[in-house]
Amino acid sequence: GREASAQALKDLEKLRNDEALVEKHGKTKETVEAVGPHAMNMIVVKLNNGDIMLYCPVKVRDDFEFGKWLEGLGPVKWIVLGSSYHTLQIPSILKRYPGAAYISSADAWKKLRSYDPKLKRKPEFLYTMEEDVER
Repeated sequence: GREASAQALKDLEKLRNDEALVEKHGKTKETVEAVGPHAMNMIVVKLNNGDIMLYCPVKVRDDFEFGKWLEGLGPVKWIVLGSSYHTLQIPSILKRYPGAAYISSADAWKKLRSYDPKLKRKPEFLYTMEEDVER
């Protein structure tokens, strides 16, 4: 709710400040250390119809039964690529959930295709295309 929205706004402000720092001083050891490590987090949403949506998915590993837990929540039907920065894990997600619908920006999908030129499918929705957003 409101707390999550407030935290998201704080996170976005920090990212803007980090980008400005790197833009001003370049990518140096000092600016990289100041920006700090960026943890990869995935948001799992159970939709009202019981389907599962993964936002900015990370690799789903079975080592710690994460995959079993996730699939126990319901069928993974939606995958959202939130940015072109979060695509390294997507090939494994495509293999694990081949029937899921993908929502992506054109840039994120283009980057994904550069990892896997054999990738034939296209995302079901491109959120950078106005006609896709409105359907």
